[in-house]
Amino acid sequence: MIVETKIKLLSPSKFHIRSSKEAFLASKITEIWQSRDDVFTAVSGVFSRKEFDDAISNFIESGAVEENVNKRKKLVVNEGEDLRDYTQVCFKYAELEEAPELPLNLKKEILFLYYYGRNLDYYRMLNLEKSPDVTAERVDEKCRYYRSLFAGRNFENINMYSYRNKLQRVRKLIGDACMITSPEEKEKYDALLFSIKNNNAPATEGVRSQGETAEKHFVLAMKLKSHNKIKQAHEEILIAVRMDPENKEYHDFELEIRSVLNERHSEELFDALQNNEFVLLDEKKLESLIDNILELNEGSAQSHLRLAKIAIEKGMPEMAIEHSYNAVKIDPDLKNEVKSIVSFARKTLQELGKSEIGPKTFEIGKNDLPQKK
Repeated sequence: MIVETKIKLLSPSKFHIRSSKEAFLASKITEIWQSRDDVFTAVSGVFSRKEFDDAISNFIESGAVEENVNKRKKLVVNEGEDLRDYTQVCFKYAELEEAPELPLNLKKEILFLYYYGRNLDYYRMLNLEKSPDVTAERVDEKCRYYRSLFAGRNFENINMYSYRNKLQRVRKLIGDACMITSPEEKEKYDALLFSIKNNNAPATEGVRSQGETAEKHFVLAMKLKSHNKIKQAHEEILIAVRMDPENKEYHDFELEIRSVLNERHSEELFDALQNNEFVLLDEKKLESLIDNILELNEGSAQSHLRLAKIAIEKGMPEMAIEHSYNAVKIDPDLKNEVKSIVSFARKTLQELGKSEIGPKTFEIGKNDLPQKK
């Protein structure tokens, strides 16, 4: 088990400040729950770990600071076994030593995809046999596995170190690979992938014709984008990128189109969260929906803030506090904006007789369910 400790400001008047160092530490403790380790990181240039723990203990004893200790299960992936064969891969020891709370096999997979993913076809990226005989259903199964594996909820309150940025790129790569869960898209991709593999033309001629074909797909992608046919444009630019992977212009345009697609998809998911009451009744669907929103927005502070506002509207005070905290953690300038959200959420929790740390399910009764007419 991993012991997770959070602290927050309870009563500023009860601080018994004994030094300027303790005053500095007290200034870092807010009315929003924070990880004890995160607070230590913020003051580690001034405090040793023992000094920090002693000071926090004094604050708690005096009643100035409140502590919440929660035991959570250690993250375990694939029963500790490697997700694929890494025999030919040379990992850096220093990177494997980072983020000790992450399982070793998960770190290997993130590093493998981070460093080699752009050079892999979609099948190998998803750890599947490179063959047109692999069904779209099997691809979809693998995509769901990887999306669940890299979902934000698995990494809450874990110090990710450099793995946080690496994970963002890996999620984008998996998102690209999952384009072929559609049988039609898979058929197009297979035709491209396996026809290139079996091309027996002389090397220079093959490169030239392949480059020319890639350019045609690029031009078509630009035309489709100008007509606001974003999904079709993305399909075409992905083909161009795969045919000419060294072309920076193609990569930049693909990122531009993907950004538009992600924004649209994100709005659809926010709309579902705000208007589909039945999603809020299913814990797994709700978590999956929120994971997808955060993934599409790269876990931005604004996405957490918007989730907090929706949570307040929908009567989910625990979730409102959770996402308010995450928003401020990423962007401290949002503190004033989330203050009223947190205040209202706490008041709601008090009325319900509940603590802030609790389930995220929607509070709803039979009378709230829509009736058939």
